[in-house]
Amino acid sequence: QAQLIADINGTVEAAISRYDAAFADAEAGLQHAEAALARANAQRSALQSEASRRDMELTTLAAKARPKLGSDAEYAAKLLAARELAATAEAAAAKAAQAETDRERKGRPYRDDRLFMYLWTQGFGTSAYFGKGFAAWGDAQVARIIGYARARHNYELITALPVQLRAHAEALLQRARAAAADIDEIESTAIDTAGGRGPREAIEDLTGRIDALDQ
Repeated sequence: QAQLIADINGTVEAAISRYDAAFADAEAGLQHAEAALARANAQRSALQSEASRRDMELTTLAAKARPKLGSDAEYAAKLLAARELAATAEAAAAKAAQAETDRERKGRPYRDDRLFMYLWTQGFGTSAYFGKGFAAWGDAQVARIIGYARARHNYELITALPVQLRAHAEALLQRARAAAADIDEIESTAIDTAGGRGPREAIEDLTGRIDALDQ
């Protein structure tokens, strides 16, 4: 019995020793990670300070370049056109959104009409309809009674209009983005000419390094 107790004590002590060693390794690893994080935070802070300094430098150069752009008739015309296009695209998007709301509200009475929806899903009145004989005759009688032809025309308008308006808004948005990109390119060229290329490229590099540290 004494030997058994001694064996158990030896096993427990060995397990505790292994646990203590593992805990010490984990604690050392944690301290190493914390030190690495502190170094990374300090490096990020330094990069952020440098990026802020470069941004102020770029802002100063941009302020010097803009008065020259303001006297450029071609730039002024493009800027005005870009703003008008952006406003038009925004209005078109709002109109499309309203049409989508109207589609839900105005289309509900049609969707709630089971006779209308039966004929609609059958494609009655279109080339998709395959009813024949007595079934076709019965469908035609139902269509005449509920005024299906006019209702189908109205429902088609309700469902198609939002799609058309959304496509129009998307096309305008693409044009507005292209116009804005053109303005950005003109401004970037003017700022680069005024000496802004160095700070701009430095900011891009610093931003990438900061993102890498964040990751």
